[in-house]
Amino acid sequence: MRNVNGDRKRRIQLLANCLEELASAKHKLLRQLEDLDAQAKAIQVERNQLLNLDAPTSNIPDEVLSLIFEAGMHSDQKSRSHFREDVSHVSHHWRSVALSTPGLWREIRYQSFNILKLFRSFEVSIKRGAVYLARSKLGPVDIYMEITHDHYCSAEFLHSLSNHMVHCRSLCVWASQNILQQLFEAISFQTAPLLTTFRIPSGALRLQTPLLPHGAPRLTTVEVNDVDFSTAPFWLPVFQAVTDLRLTNVRIGDVQAYTLFRDVLTALSSLSHLELVIAEVVSLPDPLPILLPTLQYLHLNFGLGLMFLHHTIKHIYAPSLISVSLAGWGEEAPSTDVSTLTESRFPSLRHIILADWASAALVDIRALAKGLPNIERLTCRVAMHEDLGSHEILKALWDVEEGSEMEDEEHEPAVRVNWPKLHTVAVSEVSEPLEPLALCRTVTALREHGSAIRTLMLPSSCITEVDAQGIRDFIEVEKFIDDWPKPFHRFQ
Repeated sequence: MRNVNGDRKRRIQLLANCLEELASAKHKLLRQLEDLDAQAKAIQVERNQLLNLDAPTSNIPDEVLSLIFEAGMHSDQKSRSHFREDVSHVSHHWRSVALSTPGLWREIRYQSFNILKLFRSFEVSIKRGAVYLARSKLGPVDIYMEITHDHYCSAEFLHSLSNHMVHCRSLCVWASQNILQQLFEAISFQTAPLLTTFRIPSGALRLQTPLLPHGAPRLTTVEVNDVDFSTAPFWLPVFQAVTDLRLTNVRIGDVQAYTLFRDVLTALSSLSHLELVIAEVVSLPDPLPILLPTLQYLHLNFGLGLMFLHHTIKHIYAPSLISVSLAGWGEEAPSTDVSTLTESRFPSLRHIILADWASAALVDIRALAKGLPNIERLTCRVAMHEDLGSHEILKALWDVEEGSEMEDEEHEPAVRVNWPKLHTVAVSEVSEPLEPLALCRTVTALREHGSAIRTLMLPSSCITEVDAQGIRDFIEVEKFIDDWPKPFHRFQ
């Protein structure tokens, strides 16, 4: 038998006892730390409460604070995305008010934020959306979705969306045709009594079953892409109250397609704002006109194909139209066919907007002025990197006969003013320095030849230069304001 060293055995026992004592002491210290943490937390809470009592916002009633929070949600989208989270973490009081303010949580976004972690990111947005929907307390909500993969549309997710359609105020979906079909089927089981805005900017509207068959009586704003007008019986009934309509990727390849397109537009008896992004329109031999008696605002984007503008606008009759926006000119664009623009089609038209490559559009001012002579306001939305100054725009308002120059002092040039009733010119961007002398001579010449020009609207970056150079001495200058209605920009 092996002999056991007694001293070693006693030493082992002693060390074991020491370890037990150390473990016990450590446990006591941990409990003491926990107690200290609890005491510190309680003291911190009391301290914060006392500090909050002296804060400038401490005496603001909860109702007023709630209104302030809701007002913060009217800022730009980037600020809104953080605002509600920030105010709910300022203090216990603010958090309680924030969580009881449904309007603070009305914007629900389902989208991927990290390209490298698409699926997990979309799952996070689904969880966040569920929290926001709960906090909205059945108040009106605006739902925005970017769905890039079919597997995002789980049955549970679609069921949740369907349940909340009853208090959905705005629905915007970027998705493929397959996903759109699943979504439309899911929401078809619910009524949408609060829905005012319905936007499908991507995919295509190719329905085989009725859209929102239980009704959406307040639906007034619609944007859809690549519409198959032959399927109108499935979606036109729910669009009957629409006042603002945007159709993108419009293709009209024959008389039948035109007839369906015309029937859809004329069926909307309350339509006041129409935007068309044309992909293709063929010339048709005298089809029935598109009479839109209530239309006030018309935007046409003809995608660098001026013939598309001609083939579309010549069929539209809008006696109440007051403002038209035209986009699609390129750096090199042919002149507009005057025969497509006649005052009789738009007797109330007073405002024309040249959007994107306004400098190219200025080449067509003479043609536009002949077809639409009663314009009183011209707005130029200047494209990025476009080389255009306010003087060039004003100078385009007159025609000088060949061989005549404005600067000729010996012979009176033959000048004809385009749009003599025009009193306001608005320019969104100015790429060149203002030239006071040239502006003054141009304005004076226009007025001498019958122009009513009196106001120039310039971007805010030019106002200081205007004041410094005395331009207000010969023409009124105001800050540029783009007052074109933007009913389709809720999530932009």
